[in-house]
Amino acid sequence: MNPKHPGQDSYGDFFVQYQGEAASAVQKRVSDTLTKVMQQADDGQNVLAVSHGGAIHMFLLKWMDPEVKREKVHLGNCAVVKLTFADDKFHFEKVIDALNN
Repeated sequence: MNPKHPGQDSYGDFFVQYQGEAASAVQKRVSDTLTKVMQQADDGQNVLAVSHGGAIHMFLLKWMDPEVKREKVHLGNCAVVKLTFADDKFHFEKVIDALNN
C-alpha cells in the first residue's frame, strides 16, 4: 500500500528506507536512458518505451510544461503517453486512455 503524500508531486525519498530508490534517482535514470535511446534513433523514427506509472510520472515531472502539470494529467492503467523529441528535449503531446477510447 502506497503512503499518502498530500500536496506533493512524488513520494520523495520515502522508499529509500526500504532499499528502494529516491524519486529523484528514478527521474534521472529514466530521463537519461530515454534521452540516450532517442539520440540513437533515426530522425522521424517512432520509439515505444514501456514502464510503470511511478517511473512515467517522475519522467513527466521533469519534461512537462508546468501549465500542463497543473492540469493533473491522469495516467490510468494502460495509458499511452505521446511525446516528441527535438534538440535533446522531450515535449509532451497527450495522454491516450487505451482502456476507455
